[in-house]
Amino acid sequence: MDVGDIKAGKIDTFIGSLMTCVVAAFIIIATAGVFHFNPDPDPKWRMVDSAAQNGGCHARSDANGHWGQWAKTLFAIGLFDAGLLGALCISLATSWALGEVFGWAHSLNISVREAPWFYVAYVVMLMSAGVVSLIASVEVQNVITIFVQVVAVTLLPAALTFLILLLNDKPLMGAQVNTLWQNIANWGYYHLS
Repeated sequence: MDVGDIKAGKIDTFIGSLMTCVVAAFIIIATAGVFHFNPDPDPKWRMVDSAAQNGGCHARSDANGHWGQWAKTLFAIGLFDAGLLGALCISLATSWALGEVFGWAHSLNISVREAPWFYVAYVVMLMSAGVVSLIASVEVQNVITIFVQVVAVTLLPAALTFLILLLNDKPLMGAQVNTLWQNIANWGYYHLS
């Protein structure tokens, strides 16, 4: 990829961000529906330990089952999309990083014969993620999820800071260096997150 692909990359990023927000809204609305239509005074019921437990509550969300079915469908779409996107993006980014570190060819635009180790790493990570999700208990999956979130929250500020500094390096970026408005948007997002 080169400078000519930046516009398409921006469009792709915008569409991906928009779809991520739509999926997050599906999950939030569906979960809110469970709690709204089930005003159970028992606080133990309000403890949702897993997505499966949340999903199982949707069917009884109203007397007719109509809105509960919609909530269940939206929740399932949201979880499927989030899981698929996460599995593909994390595995692909990690495979790409391994390719950078070890000097392997690393791109989906290259054939398997030209970049075998990249594809091997990608497939192994996808398969291992699938195996963990199939055989690990809910408690283990919860620990993994919390650990990943803690690591992300810990490392993201430093990564964003260095990325913004790189985007402002005129000798490195040339004509693609950040504009004033891009910096305002980037630092604004950084401080909001």
